[in-house]
Amino acid sequence: MKQKALTFKHINSVRFPGLKPDRQAIFPAGLAILTACFDALGIEHMHYSDGALREGVLHDMLGRDSHENVRERTINALMSRYHVNGQLAAHVMSHARNCFNMVAGAWQLAEKDLELLTWAARVCRIGLDISHTHYHRHGAYLIDNSDLMGFSKQEQQQLALLIRGHRRSISKLPLSNWSKETARRLMRLTILLRIANVLTLGLDGEAQPEYSMSVSRSTISLFFPDDWIEQHPLTAANFAEERSYLSKAGFKLVVT
Repeated sequence: MKQKALTFKHINSVRFPGLKPDRQAIFPAGLAILTACFDALGIEHMHYSDGALREGVLHDMLGRDSHENVRERTINALMSRYHVNGQLAAHVMSHARNCFNMVAGAWQLAEKDLELLTWAARVCRIGLDISHTHYHRHGAYLIDNSDLMGFSKQEQQQLALLIRGHRRSISKLPLSNWSKETARRLMRLTILLRIANVLTLGLDGEAQPEYSMSVSRSTISLFFPDDWIEQHPLTAANFAEERSYLSKAGFKLVVT
């Protein structure tokens, strides 16, 4: 094919059986790239596939309703690659899903939001593999700049945003690129992830507390058994810090 292509004097005169006119201009460039791949990788034979992008999209959509969900494999691969503590991630995920189920109606959150929150809860600590300092930023960078099979670019950006906002300052989250409705939804999911993270910190294997949660437009209320907060000063301190962060973003956190 290379030798044949070199016999044509002009790109407009390139002719191969089955080559459509609208492909003439890009065919030589594609052939050059393919030839370089053969040379660099030592490829000797190639077989074509009848499948195309649309078949891949359909396969992915069907897989999302079965055990073949490619996004699930991607999340598992991220956790393995960046040495995420599986037990800790499971606790964060459990709290995140529990909080979501208690407030989804009041905050008008949908099933797709639960999916995004669950993914974020499982991989929010991947940045620890780089550095403990500002690990939420490292994690967001990794998500934003990795090839995540099965995730659309929009899903990838939203996942990175939740990880970026799951601790420390929340008032400066980059929400301006999203519509008002989407930005509000992402902020609410970020808050749920933050609360799940606080609920996980400091317990170190201790049985998880029974609690309930309610929300209004900008008030989040958490209710624990009598004296539980007083008996867990580290958790109380973490919630006090979280209250300060949320107030700067226009939210009120009440813990009793």
